[in-house]
Amino acid sequence: MTIVWLGAGVEKTLLAEAVSKAPLETGGVLLGWITGADICITNVIGPGPDAVHDTQSFEPDSRWQQDSIALLYERSGRRLAYLGDWHTHPAGKPEPSDQDRRTLRTIAQSSTARSPNPVMLIIGQPDGTPWIASSHIYLSRHGSDRIVKVKTVIAPGIQGWDQ
Repeated sequence: MTIVWLGAGVEKTLLAEAVSKAPLETGGVLLGWITGADICITNVIGPGPDAVHDTQSFEPDSRWQQDSIALLYERSGRRLAYLGDWHTHPAGKPEPSDQDRRTLRTIAQSSTARSPNPVMLIIGQPDGTPWIASSHIYLSRHGSDRIVKVKTVIAPGIQGWDQ
């Protein structure tokens, strides 16, 4: 069974960004490594200073994100990997929308992403309840694809690389 582990500080970073942009959507990039069936998220990158936020979507500052990924990749000794994306659903459940499903498929099929089974971590706040995180993985096997919800666990012992 696959588990997505959120390293030290990841949860706080995600929640701080979600709260700061609500009621608009925001998001970013997940970095870390895969160990067997487990996915360890050690670092997250936010939307960037020139991102565009709306109530139903957001457009990241891709250039800023790419520069941030490159910097962390070098600082990690080239050990970090791109694992997928994260974003918020400030007025909804943390479940993938049709657009989210298309995004996961696009990431999986992108040779530059090098992530055939990308993660999408969604933070939602349905009906004004506390924020809830939910992780989903894109799987493609034998010509069929599906998105599977997996367990998310906070693991403060997993350390990230300084940004």
